[in-house]
Amino acid sequence: MNSPLAYLRAESLRARGSALQWLPLLGLPLAAMSLLFSQLASADGSTRALMGWQSMYVTGMAAPLSAIFAAVPETRELSARYGGLLWRAVSPRRLRAARLLAVWVALAAFTTLNFGLTWAMAVLMGLDHAGIALTAGAWSWVASLGVAGLSAALTRRYGLTAALAAAFAFQFAGIPASLTEGENWWLFPPSWPIRLLLPVLGIHTNSVPLAPGDPLWQESPWPAAASCLLLAVAGALAACWVPPRRKRVLRAARRGQQPAGSAEHVSGFASSADSISSASAFDLRRAAQPIAYRAAQSGSATGLSAAVRAVHRAALDPVLLGCAVATAVVLALTAATYPASYIHGVFTFAVLPLGTGTAAILAWSSLRGAWPSMLVENRRCVAGLLGWLPCLVAVISGLAAGAAWAAGGGLGDELRRWVLSVVVGTVLAWAALFLVARFNAATAAAVTVVWTVVSLTLGGDVLAQTILWVVALPAWPETAETAPRLGVAVALGLVSAALIARALHRRVGLPIQTASAGSA
Repeated sequence: MNSPLAYLRAESLRARGSALQWLPLLGLPLAAMSLLFSQLASADGSTRALMGWQSMYVTGMAAPLSAIFAAVPETRELSARYGGLLWRAVSPRRLRAARLLAVWVALAAFTTLNFGLTWAMAVLMGLDHAGIALTAGAWSWVASLGVAGLSAALTRRYGLTAALAAAFAFQFAGIPASLTEGENWWLFPPSWPIRLLLPVLGIHTNSVPLAPGDPLWQESPWPAAASCLLLAVAGALAACWVPPRRKRVLRAARRGQQPAGSAEHVSGFASSADSISSASAFDLRRAAQPIAYRAAQSGSATGLSAAVRAVHRAALDPVLLGCAVATAVVLALTAATYPASYIHGVFTFAVLPLGTGTAAILAWSSLRGAWPSMLVENRRCVAGLLGWLPCLVAVISGLAAGAAWAAGGGLGDELRRWVLSVVVGTVLAWAALFLVARFNAATAAAVTVVWTVVSLTLGGDVLAQTILWVVALPAWPETAETAPRLGVAVALGLVSAALIARALHRRVGLPIQTASAGSA
């Protein structure tokens, strides 16, 4: 297998049917939202007005979505232990290059659907300068190449969470106008992708349309395009040359554990030399069982409280606990420095939508392997999981409400925000749980990113005073301030929660269905 085409054919077979094949379909709802929001919020029937809503993607979603695209094949290969290819006469760098090319092709398909559908809408509506959409799509794809390569290397080395966090930091670091629209933008790599799209879309970094005489109208796209191509080369080199992180065997043995990937670690049975040790065969088998299964066995009762305890012990892994502690620290530091309005903004537009999606993804990744066994031990585990997530949301929302109240917020307003945060957080967490159980973690993460940016765009602007506030569900604690809006938000939230809970019971309530759920 020395031919580059053989590597590409093999990667196309591995990508067939995986999340990488279906993620490009996210371009369809993004294009539909651009058309819908432009018709509802703007009376200017032009291609520029239609393309202005693509700023949600360019300034808020591009880097995180590119990171998710790049992470899908890396997590797939890691979970499959690279299909045994590490022990075969193949080039690991060519394998990584083939995976990166597959990611770039998927990004091209996503960009084609997103901007191509926008172009088709502009043509059907008879708008002038419809070709702007195709130009913006081409430059958008060029801008995403480097982030995808760097994210692939980060995912392989440190995991999806680290890659997604770095992508968010990269995305939002390029938003300040003083950096991206300044004269020294070329010194700051996070500014390069956004700078490339600003003249084409005719917007500032805050999505405000450019004035007729703005200097950005006259700027050539080639300097920014060359910078993005340079970033793409750096990303390709990182994606091809960065090796996966391996666990040291000596360090694992020093802790008295079997190294990951060893026969004893995989099978759960000791070798003949270890059989004379003081550990019994029962202890060895128990140590090899997943934590989630041992948690379900430890609660011999079959009631709901036992199910909640089992889910809590299994789902609250160190990563999720660390995220919760970091959230509490951020809220406390914000309360000590800024007024309550800052806490409201940070929690409503960032912590609530991103945190609920992350919690559901991490919880299901901890439970998935032993979930069928847990259902056999206790049939109430589904209800326990559906009850545990709202409890987690209520605790974090209570911390945010307490921090805002300590920073000067009114008690009544904080109670209203807490109620809405629990309702909204429950809907978001259950929706993400359904997506990760029905499809995979990449789909749930992508939808979480899209919904977060849409909520920030609609709920944190004057558009919150229009009917579009209903669409920005994560922003309801900020926008549902009047009694009529509060009633509508609570009613819609409860109905949505009931529908999602029913779908979750059908999805994760049967061991046969959940045996392969959540695979990439």
